[in-house]
Amino acid sequence: MKKNIVFIAIGLLSSLGLRAQNWPAQTVHCTAVPTAIVDVTNPITGKTWMDRNLGASQVATSSNDALAYGDLYQWGRRADGHQCRTSSTTPTLSSVDQPTHDDFILDPATPGNPGNWRSPENVNLWQGINGVNNPCPSGYRVPTQSEFDVEKATWSTNNLAGGFGSTLKLNASGGRGSSGGIGQAGTAGSYWTSTTSGVNYSQPLVLSSTNASYDPTEGRVVGRSVRCIKDNSGTTSISSPTFNTIGFKLYPNPVVNILNVSIDSKLIDQSYTITDVSGKVLLKGKLNGVESTINVEQLSKGIYYLKIAGNSSSKFIKQ
Repeated sequence: MKKNIVFIAIGLLSSLGLRAQNWPAQTVHCTAVPTAIVDVTNPITGKTWMDRNLGASQVATSSNDALAYGDLYQWGRRADGHQCRTSSTTPTLSSVDQPTHDDFILDPATPGNPGNWRSPENVNLWQGINGVNNPCPSGYRVPTQSEFDVEKATWSTNNLAGGFGSTLKLNASGGRGSSGGIGQAGTAGSYWTSTTSGVNYSQPLVLSSTNASYDPTEGRVVGRSVRCIKDNSGTTSISSPTFNTIGFKLYPNPVVNILNVSIDSKLIDQSYTITDVSGKVLLKGKLNGVESTINVEQLSKGIYYLKIAGNSSSKFIKQ
């Protein structure tokens, strides 16, 4: 009978995408059932993400849905159990990338330590799908700041409400401070990126009722949520500085005011249009040289498409 129960349990976990081999070796899960691995794709950006935070029991039904909060990771650490909201704490810094315990490491507030669980710091953790200590399941990784920027550009508002209303259903999961206490759950959320800021800091996306921005001076000792992105998801990347397409390229992308357009000489004096995601034409004109500029300052933040003559459209982000 026990054998049958085991086989039934394995079959159930497999059907839910929870098989052990989907997770990095020695992953510690904070609940009896690992986080379900379910894809969600933003139809505008084409990027695919996990539909919930690591450690969350479900997709958020509201911005303060406690079952969707999930775990709180110290930047760069593997899923060794420290990320559990009830994990024990220790004031002793680690000298290695993989501590041999599951304690949440506190900030000892010693001179020269900017708020890190590791001494000396290691900026090479969580870098890419094969990065050291990547906590995400197979095929996923911690997103970069640029990848979150691409998603933010499609939100209705640049704040917590916009994050929850988006494809990702981000929520006010709170955070764990350098002294080990958990706060702001239900009012604010903070999501790690893999992007570092110098030797000492990393940059989480911080969501509040008024804003969604990055903290470039966040110590790696604090606990923040992790939302994994599928590696190389989508058919086109629009977060890179230059986007090549047939006969022309755009930069910078994302753009704030002036969009530079390099074109093939055969496209000189050809007409262009800029449309929004619904296809509405917002700007049009002609390109007078192989290196031209278009002022897009009047456009609202979002995703747009530039089309020149009969060429394919090129997607760009207005920030």
